[in-house]
Amino acid sequence: MARYDLSRLPERCRNSFRVSERTGCWNWIGTILNTGYGSFRYKLRRMGKTHQPSAHRFCYGLLVGPIPKGLTLDHLCRNRRCVNPEHLEPVTLRENLRRGVGFAGRNARKVRCKRGHPFSGDNLRINALGERHCRECLRIKAWLWLRRSESPGTDWRWEDVPPRSVTSRTSRRRQKAKRAAS
Repeated sequence: MARYDLSRLPERCRNSFRVSERTGCWNWIGTILNTGYGSFRYKLRRMGKTHQPSAHRFCYGLLVGPIPKGLTLDHLCRNRRCVNPEHLEPVTLRENLRRGVGFAGRNARKVRCKRGHPFSGDNLRINALGERHCRECLRIKAWLWLRRSESPGTDWRWEDVPPRSVTSRTSRRRQKAKRAAS
């Protein structure tokens, strides 16, 4: 805690956090928003307006300096109440979401699709929205859609799909060419 000059923080702010001996987090005990982040309210003298930034952004700004434009603060400790500048890192929003424990972060870290195919190399397709798709699963879905549209009464299942080598266009062309040659 001695690394930063805490006298730069208003006294009301200094009294609004407690240091955890176990984690080193400066846990905010003041106002906590429903998002889990601390909030600090102060009045701007020159304009007479009230300002209420997130507590971690306020403390970081006073102790370290302004947050670079286009970046957000990532809690490296994963504790939203923490205002310790050592536990905060300015990163892009995309990187912050990727590191997170939410839906976007979990999906960004996946290396395989839900059926076990790898999200890499030729099997990875990224659409215009930046979403990742498994090419093998897309191929199987297309095969099932085609079969179901050809014979509506038949119940085609995922297990009925032949392996890739049997259904690829080039192998069908080769098979046709062999039949025509013989």
